[in-house]
Amino acid sequence: MAIQIKDTPTLKGHDADFFFESLDKNETKKIDNQEIVKIQESYKKISDLLDK
Repeated sequence: MAIQIKDTPTLKGHDADFFFESLDKNETKKIDNQEIVKIQESYKKISDLLDK
């Protein structure tokens, strides 16, 4: 996706910066959600072990 943006001549200056910033935010959001899921899975495993 980033390659397409570089090849697009209409995105210049502030617009390009803003676009990349929002891309970065979306990427970090995805990572956070994955981490949260991992933490939830770990918590569930611990809970299951404690219940036994």
